[in-house]
Parts: sequence; C-alpha cells; structure tokens
Amino acid sequence: MKVKVIAIMGDNGLMTPTVSFGLIKNYILDEILMLIIIPSGIVYAFSKEKHEDEMVAAIRLNALAWATIANYGIILFLYMFIYGFPFLNVMMATLFSQLIIFITLLRYKMFRFRKSAGYEE
Repeated sequence: MKVKVIAIMGDNGLMTPTVSFGLIKNYILDEILMLIIIPSGIVYAFSKEKHEDEMVAAIRLNALAWATIANYGIILFLYMFIYGFPFLNVMMATLFSQLIIFITLLRYKMFRFRKSAGYEE
C-alpha cells in the first residue's frame, strides 16, 4: 500500500530530493506493523501475572536485565560487522529484539519457577 503520508523528513526514492515537512509517497505496512507489534508486546510483557508476588517481580527484573545485556551485546556484535544501508535493517530489528528476548526469558524463567518444588499456589 503506497500512500501519501505526512513526513517530517523523507524522500520518495533513492535518487529523489529530501522533503522536509511535507507529503511523500510511502509503503505504510511497516509503520502499521510497528504500531501494532510494539505496544501489544509491551502490554503482554509487562502485564501482571495471575499470582504476582515478590519472587515474580524479581524474576521479571532479572529477565529484563539479561534481555538488555543480551540485546546490547547483539547490537555491538552487529555494529562491528554490518555496514552501510543494511545496517538500517539491523537497527529496525533491534527495536523488537529486546522485547522478544525479554518475553522469552521471562516465560522460560516463570516456567522453571512454577515447575520447581518451591512454588505453591
């Protein structure tokens, strides 16, 4: 879907002049997906558990810390080996990667916590 959109800064193609504060034609599927995936991922990741207690909060904080460390480790590695225009795709992927890593770690740690003998409902 290529439609006219309001742009603070953008262009209509590779060899076209940059437009500031105007209308450009753009494929809007990636913007629509970003507007859906990021807020819904944040809501899913940070919504309360059915039985929220101090241990669940500690697991959540630990998963967030490790997700941040892993995400920046990945960014640093890719920063050293990917150059030019493909690097923009890497930066766009890193918008999702911390959220995905966090949700995966949180669900895995919650699964292990619930399977442990110390968990009582």
